[in-house]
Amino acid sequence: MPSRPSAFNRRQFLQALSTLTLGGTTLTDWGTSPVFANTGTDDYRALVCVFMFGGMDHNDFVLPYDEIEYDQLRAVRSDIFDAYATQASGQSRDRTALLPLAPLDNLATEGRQYAVPQEMADMRDLFDEEDLLFVGSVGPLIEPTNRLSYEAGSVALPPSLFSHNDQQNYWQGLAVEGAQTGWGGRFVDALRHQGQLGQEDLFASISTAGNSLFSSGEDTSIFQVASDSISGPEIEERRHLLGYSDAMDTLRTRLAHYFRSQSFNHTHFMASDAQALQSRALTAIDRFGSEYNGLSPFTTSFPSGFYGIQFQRVANAIRASRALGARRQIFFIGAGGFDTHSNQASDLPWRQASLSTGLRAFSNALKEVGLWDNVTTFSGADFGRTLVANGSGTDHGWGAHHFVAGGSVRGRRLIGRMPQYNPDGLEYTESRGRLIPSVSIEQYSASLGTWLGVDDTTVNAVLPNLSNFVNRDLDLFQV
Repeated sequence: MPSRPSAFNRRQFLQALSTLTLGGTTLTDWGTSPVFANTGTDDYRALVCVFMFGGMDHNDFVLPYDEIEYDQLRAVRSDIFDAYATQASGQSRDRTALLPLAPLDNLATEGRQYAVPQEMADMRDLFDEEDLLFVGSVGPLIEPTNRLSYEAGSVALPPSLFSHNDQQNYWQGLAVEGAQTGWGGRFVDALRHQGQLGQEDLFASISTAGNSLFSSGEDTSIFQVASDSISGPEIEERRHLLGYSDAMDTLRTRLAHYFRSQSFNHTHFMASDAQALQSRALTAIDRFGSEYNGLSPFTTSFPSGFYGIQFQRVANAIRASRALGARRQIFFIGAGGFDTHSNQASDLPWRQASLSTGLRAFSNALKEVGLWDNVTTFSGADFGRTLVANGSGTDHGWGAHHFVAGGSVRGRRLIGRMPQYNPDGLEYTESRGRLIPSVSIEQYSASLGTWLGVDDTTVNAVLPNLSNFVNRDLDLFQV
């Protein structure tokens, strides 16, 4: 008889067959994780990662507002600013059209003024309401780095800088293409092992944007909510596939029992594991769907864009998961189109508007159900874009400015580092003004993970380069 494979290889096998697409809903990797006793949901917390695939241009996201800095940015991006002036909406990047930010402190700006585009009016309102902040100059770093140390080769650098696939993976998993787990999933692994996920730990990681590295762990993979309703196999849900007769209804009932049964005595472990996985997945989908599909609509109206749709699904998934006893969760929202090598003036603003209006609706909906203080939303992207324009667009960059929003956030602040707009400065690479990060992904994610409830030992283990930085707490949250 052939020997049984190792536990590691068996986990790989389970992960390989664990994606089941069922009526718009995908459930992955149910494994053998235990279900812990319900310890209450009063301390419920969730992180929502909003990922901008392609590399969001942070210099067209948070802009300078004082005239000296504004004129400097306009000078190095004259083609982009000229293109904005020809848009039907008028001069949407004209200084008089920008929405100024009035932060409670100027520590990151050294007294300079900043603003956001009109398309981000809702995010500016959240900023003014002290529910949103911007973190300047975030990106992958092994150790503190500036232009001098970068050019001298005297510091260790993250691998494969400026590559889409590798940097998407590094942002989400702190490793290049081929990584299997993300820092969000590894945080959930630790919370699972500590019994912190609540009565129902099978819905600890949910995505509305397909599989995401950020959300995957060794024992945690992803429940994908890809539609506005949760359903089982199409052969059960769509009567026309078998017919409408009583006999076919009986057959559908028998198939449903077969799909969910764990009583088959397979002699081969692969068949046994596959059957058990399928049974757990479908049973869990039935449970989750019974809550999700029965939810009453929010009073809040969500916008129809890709971000609005995903934010609405996350808001509903939070309500359904919480009803099942979840205490800690992570969510992943993602959209592409931010790789603006050209036509930035026409391609970027409507994406910013979709994000801004979607986040505002998400905030309003969670306030309806009393959960805005329990959920923190933050942004990520492959990388920022170059300071120096590439005609009507920008090239792949490095660091970028990001946002963190939620009722527990100590908002209306600009933190991190908001650099000046001189591409010859030490904060940029010599090539095209790529912003060298001053805040590492590890510092950013450590602050988020600590708020979620991950202990310091786990944070240090999940984020191996964190010890290279003096400040591991970015002071994102209210005490």
